[in-house]
Amino acid sequence: MEPLWRHQTEDLEATWHLPAAAIPWEPRLGKSRLIIETALRLCDRDEIDTVLVVAPCGVHLNWTRVELARFWPTHLPARVVEWRSGRTGSKRYQAELVAALNHPGFLWLSANVEALASDKLPRFLEKVTRRRRCLLVVDESHYVKNPRAQRTRALVALSKSCPYRRTLTGTPAPQGPFDLWSQYRILDPDVLGLRYTTFKRRYGEFRRVSYGGPAFDELVSYRNLDELERKISPITFPRRKADCLDLPPRIFARRYFEMPPDHARVYRELRDQLVARLSSGEEISAPHALTNLLRLQQISRGQAYVPGTGARPLGPPYPAVDATVELVLEHKGKSTVWCR
Repeated sequence: MEPLWRHQTEDLEATWHLPAAAIPWEPRLGKSRLIIETALRLCDRDEIDTVLVVAPCGVHLNWTRVELARFWPTHLPARVVEWRSGRTGSKRYQAELVAALNHPGFLWLSANVEALASDKLPRFLEKVTRRRRCLLVVDESHYVKNPRAQRTRALVALSKSCPYRRTLTGTPAPQGPFDLWSQYRILDPDVLGLRYTTFKRRYGEFRRVSYGGPAFDELVSYRNLDELERKISPITFPRRKADCLDLPPRIFARRYFEMPPDHARVYRELRDQLVARLSSGEEISAPHALTNLLRLQQISRGQAYVPGTGARPLGPPYPAVDATVELVLEHKGKSTVWCR
């Protein structure tokens, strides 16, 4: 197994024993590895027997199908259950949920946050958190920033039964500091207070306005943000890529190439006239701006999309492909190539 990065080790030692912790790390810094190592520490000390991960749809499957396969040790078997809203009426799936609830060993349960808007998932998770000792992990926690949303209220209710709680996000306050209240309410209700309206009045300045309709309070500016930062700092462990010097270096490189004359002619015609004629005599057109951009990108890579027949190569040479191959060979190792 890969060794922990230095920043992961430092924050693991600082947070694994805390009942609540916010992990606002920038993307690609290894938040999931930190959570898995935290779960292992708590499991070894018999503090928990379940990890409940709640994340946006698709992200919740990444935990069970990718991250556990990479980092969960084989000597500690865990029962893994994924919430599937479309199968809740199946007797076989119901039996699987009951078996998970009564599982004597360690349990990993992953659910999509959207399903919390229904009644079935909250009812099942209420049983889980009441009967088992859970580490609650809310991944991409900015998705539960709205205190009035049903998913937020469900998570706040569940968190009260979980002895350990974590929120993970790369953007904790995408639309301002008011986004923090719900996330920290899940972690610890005492950190920011119990009333959202009081929180807003403390950290925002409002004025009463009316634009021809009913009067309402309009936000003028934020205030007391230093105090807000002091309140959340004891359970908040932010990380930026620039501060994590142990990360492997990112390589930035740019390669220029010239299109073959025939490719360049088709490119110019489509760019300037929104229609072009191929050497085969066929015509291609892109009257809409976004379609035009897509077609120009395809031509620059040596192919054209012909209506009715699909994409076809414009003919060699293909300098964009050659430049990509040179780049991969130059830096060696594993590479990921995006075609667009």
